Amino acid sequence: MAKTIAAIDMLVKYLEHRIRNIKADTKEAYDIERGEIVDELKQLAERISNIDPIILPRLPKADLQDEVIRNIASVASKRTTMPPIYTDTTYNIGIQNIAVCLPKYVDFSETPGATIYGTNGWEEFAQKKMTHLLMSVLLSMPLGKVRLHFIDLNFSCKAQFFIDNFDRSVCNIYCDVQSAKGLAESLKTKMAQRLRGELSDNIYDFVVFLDFFNDYNNIGNAYRQIIEKGAFANIHTVFIFNDYNVEEGVYNPHIFDEDKFCFINGYTTLKDEIYYTEVFLSFANLSLAKDSDFRSKCIEYLNNGLQTEDEPEIDEPEIDKTEYAVTTSAIEAPIGKTTDGETVDFKIDVNRGHYHAFVIGETGSGKSRFLHDIIINMIAKYSPEDVELYLMDFKGVEFNPYRDIKHSRVILVDRADERITYEVIHELKQKMEERQKILAAAGASDVDEYNKMSADSHISQIILVADECQTLFTDNAKNTKLQNEMIATIALIAQQGRAYGVHLLLATQSLTNAPKLRSDILNQIGEHYILPCLPVDACRLVPEHEQNETERVVAQMEKGKGQCYYQGADGKFMFTFDYIAKGEQQDSLIEKARQKADKYETNGQIYFSGSLQYAMTGDTIDALATKGRRYLVASPGQSIAISQTPLSIVLRDEAGENMLLLGINDKQYVTRTTINTLVSMIASARKKGLDCQFVVIDCLKCDEEEPYMNILDSLEQSGLCRIVAPRQRKHTLYSLCKDIAAGTARPTVLVILGEETFRELKFDESLDIDANTKPNETNGMSSADNMSFDDALAMMNMLSNPVNETDGLKDIKTVASALKYILERGPENAVHTVMQMDRMDNYYIGNENGYVAAKTIYSHFAHIILLRSGEQDVLNLRLPDEISPAALEDNADRLRAYYYNESGNRYSLLTPYVMPSIEQIDKLIRKCAVLIGH
Repeated sequence: MAKTIAAIDMLVKYLEHRIRNIKADTKEAYDIERGEIVDELKQLAERISNIDPIILPRLPKADLQDEVIRNIASVASKRTTMPPIYTDTTYNIGIQNIAVCLPKYVDFSETPGATIYGTNGWEEFAQKKMTHLLMSVLLSMPLGKVRLHFIDLNFSCKAQFFIDNFDRSVCNIYCDVQSAKGLAESLKTKMAQRLRGELSDNIYDFVVFLDFFNDYNNIGNAYRQIIEKGAFANIHTVFIFNDYNVEEGVYNPHIFDEDKFCFINGYTTLKDEIYYTEVFLSFANLSLAKDSDFRSKCIEYLNNGLQTEDEPEIDEPEIDKTEYAVTTSAIEAPIGKTTDGETVDFKIDVNRGHYHAFVIGETGSGKSRFLHDIIINMIAKYSPEDVELYLMDFKGVEFNPYRDIKHSRVILVDRADERITYEVIHELKQKMEERQKILAAAGASDVDEYNKMSADSHISQIILVADECQTLFTDNAKNTKLQNEMIATIALIAQQGRAYGVHLLLATQSLTNAPKLRSDILNQIGEHYILPCLPVDACRLVPEHEQNETERVVAQMEKGKGQCYYQGADGKFMFTFDYIAKGEQQDSLIEKARQKADKYETNGQIYFSGSLQYAMTGDTIDALATKGRRYLVASPGQSIAISQTPLSIVLRDEAGENMLLLGINDKQYVTRTTINTLVSMIASARKKGLDCQFVVIDCLKCDEEEPYMNILDSLEQSGLCRIVAPRQRKHTLYSLCKDIAAGTARPTVLVILGEETFRELKFDESLDIDANTKPNETNGMSSADNMSFDDALAMMNMLSNPVNETDGLKDIKTVASALKYILERGPENAVHTVMQMDRMDNYYIGNENGYVAAKTIYSHFAHIILLRSGEQDVLNLRLPDEISPAALEDNADRLRAYYYNESGNRYSLLTPYVMPSIEQIDKLIRKCAVLIGH
């Protein structure tokens, strides 16, 4: 169990001794003396907190927060072992009507790990305690000395706070069995190195099981040695306990053995039951689980270190007064000075061996400032026609200031979507191929020669700046095939990019988490800018014969001094880089650079952000209207590609041309995507002048009013769709079957929301319809008084096109058989179905004992949209390995989906549109052509 520490225990004994020895004749005198004692104890607690804010965390006043963080950093920088960590839980004791809350601690020097209670009703408690515990762990040690590894095989999203706020050098998440087992093997390697005396980095690794035992049962045996013996190598485990069951044959770590594991489960009353209190005394009152300005400052410190007062200042370049330098290819940007006062330039120059560069510096070294230094000086000196930047920031915070800079072709500030990263790198490959053709046609060997030869055209220098680049080379990528393609392209750029004006500027805090950074890439990068970092990381960059000297130099470097060790084509030397302060100074320089480039044309900048959302617009509909000629076109969202175009799905009048939207719908994300798909078809059909009716069967069981309901009501009131009442469902399906069989079906889109709760389909109810019955008795349409035009048209078709059993309807006697007929025969007759459902085993057509064959699905649906789904939910679709719906995030700001077309074996990643408002839909419709007559 979590426990208190000696210093706090002594304070409590002192308090108890003083209180029990109060000599007062009156209640008033007693209260005054007791108050003085309690105030004295509070002051003592403040003094302990000032000595070590992590040992006794107390929420500082607003004007003292920066000072407290500096104190935290100062104390942490001197530590080599982790102190006891406050768990944000307490012991409660009573001392003569004084309620005393004593902080509980976990001492990782005495325990292999901690267990946080999080079963039913305690989920929020567990989330908060985990957040506080791990934030405290990060703050307790020097920056870069703690790494968090979250195992989340069931996609609980409990680690989202850390994933959103910290870069991958601090925390990683493992969402599949293979990568989780890979982590276990790498940690065992660390244990072996520690045993052999080969490792003394004092780095603490914390493995956090977010859904114990559900996650654990899949990988428990792989972690046995780590759980039992990892502590001697500073490897600890944290269990978020949700279930009691360890499966047979899986190692049981006995996390409830309090002699072994620290158990965090709220407050404990130790003695003197507290029924009535007059005074409340709490020694620790800071919870890092609560959002606050102080927590935000802690996050900033953990990511970027402290801005120390002795960081070098620079004289602002007179950006607005200088002309751009003229160049055929060479780029030289001043970035600092040597001890002799000589200016040091960052260089890209193929004629002098400056091809690609690598910057390495751990947290607090100034790496991010150094990158800004390079970028700002480049865009200040060279025009957008000479320097074109592709900025990739996997920490998600550094490159946003360059959004309005015309030098920036692509800015990526997203850490999760591998597909986005692939698209950016793939465009660089395409650029190289295009430039290769241009150079070949001109007879030039490289861009420098071409620019000297050509007076009419000019090829820019493209520089890919990738901060936290280890993300590209990690061993826990969600899509290994895509990652391998990216790495191969980066290797191609490293080998051939120099000739075509495409260069790499990679940066990272550490290479520890970059096992796939291949030697054929590193060997092509000759410019090394080494800031304070682990010597082993620096040595991996430089040639073997330089490693001993590099290790010696790096071991003597200090953080916060602006120190950089250069090793490259210009030799090797130390220099002090110019420090452009974050905030007003940086913003001022960037703004001046922006103004200087005003006269230049934009290069069509593309900005990718994980929280970027798209809305369907008039431009979306205009783009759809140009697709598919006379066919219907749908768009569920925006494609994730450099082009940033709507994803267009053409529904041809051919077999199987239906759409299935599949995924967990607890937050209405699948419904939102389905509604947008419907609206896109309605608007684009009007724009193209197509005659088509839209029929909606809403089977969703919503307890409260949902936005989509108002949208459907508005569309129906405008005559743009018809919502089928529950009593009309059977008759509507059968009516469509008859029209399809007769060859007289009006072009129709049948939208089914919530197929899994379509009761008549689930129980395959009888249609109870006689094909020769008069239509007004069977069609389920409205009465004559309120009959819609669509209802009347359907009745006319049934009257004028009598169908008997010989026309293929004799087997259509149930709801399932009717829908199957529509799915199979409808598309060839311009009747298409758009179906929304939650999981494949709820597909009731062709379902045999809970299993639906992939062949059946793909014969009914040529187009499938996949949102986040459980692995088992889509297993029988037999999707390509690179499609992983289970790995998609369940977050409105980062919503993603796959589009899959089995016949073409092609897929795309997309961002579904946000749910449109009724006003937005009205605006879209008004922009389209006037609705054609029926």
